[in-house]
Amino acid sequence: MKKFLIVFLVLVLSAGIGMGLGWFINGRKVETKTATASKTPVDTKKHLWGVFTNPYVFNTPNDSFMPDHVDKQVSYWKDLGLNIVRFNYEFFSDRPEYIKPENDYLIKKLQANGIKRLMVVESPLEKDFFNLANYQKGYEWGSFIGTHFKGKIDYYQLLNEVSGKAVKENASGYKIEDYDMAKFAPMEEYIKGLSDGIHEADPKAKRVICAHWIGVAAIDKLIADDVNFEVIGWNWFSEMGDDPTNKKLDDGTVLNIPKHFEKSGKEFWLTELNRSSGSFDGKEQDQAQYLKTAMDNLMKSGLVKGVFVYQLFDPNPGDDGKQTPNNQLGIIKVKKDSAGKWGPGEKKPAYSTYKDLIARYL
Repeated sequence: MKKFLIVFLVLVLSAGIGMGLGWFINGRKVETKTATASKTPVDTKKHLWGVFTNPYVFNTPNDSFMPDHVDKQVSYWKDLGLNIVRFNYEFFSDRPEYIKPENDYLIKKLQANGIKRLMVVESPLEKDFFNLANYQKGYEWGSFIGTHFKGKIDYYQLLNEVSGKAVKENASGYKIEDYDMAKFAPMEEYIKGLSDGIHEADPKAKRVICAHWIGVAAIDKLIADDVNFEVIGWNWFSEMGDDPTNKKLDDGTVLNIPKHFEKSGKEFWLTELNRSSGSFDGKEQDQAQYLKTAMDNLMKSGLVKGVFVYQLFDPNPGDDGKQTPNNQLGIIKVKKDSAGKWGPGEKKPAYSTYKDLIARYL
């Protein structure tokens, strides 16, 4: 009996030590996971599916803003199943302090339909940007924009394709040596100011910085230099290939662009995606197939959290009706009505393809 009690006590003690050790180890694991999660302030619960559009889609060059040109888009947003729309902040370059009413009108329509907003904020300094850009000017512009749109914008994109603004001629942007630092430095300072100005004025909104092609070094440098933003955007068209996750470089190596940034703690989006000339030259089926192929490749990676097709409607071809690669980029055609006014036309195959992909992946 005595021997049995001794064995029993040993077993109980061993179990207690094991439970305590297990609790200690598991506790440390939980703490580690929590600490890691806190370094990744991104919401990965739901993919974002969007398009690029603007308030002037059916305008001719001399038309002023017409609210019904926005109203006519709403049914297409809803039918596609979009949960976000990307658009430019529209302003007069010579009067940047004037807020054009079309900005607020488009935003209100998106809000009313439960669609998130990604607004691209370009600089009013574009004509002499590299000589004038600095932190303070970026901050002032960001503060102005953020103050007016506080609570109305979910994501602000800071400039567009930063990988192309300061890249050297004939360089890809893959390495930091591909960039002209005399241009990159003021651009970076301007983006820092723009980011900080927006965030202080509208702290709940997130910020997107976008590159294109294989210009990963531009984003790498902005991250290394502590520029504040939450989302990496990428512009990608068919001339670049059909798979940004498997791009063969000239030296034979393969670049997986989303994977390259996986440890950055930032979401990765395709902010522009399309066949390079859309449906131009009777290539409607090619456009649809490109979107499907590229989208399937992107979703397979599990690293892409947002996709935006560029763009919703064809830009109207003008009075001569001439089709060009630049005015066939939409997934919906435009047509003239009986009064000679431009409006929505036939949906292209790419429209139904994108709609089906959204339904499949959302």
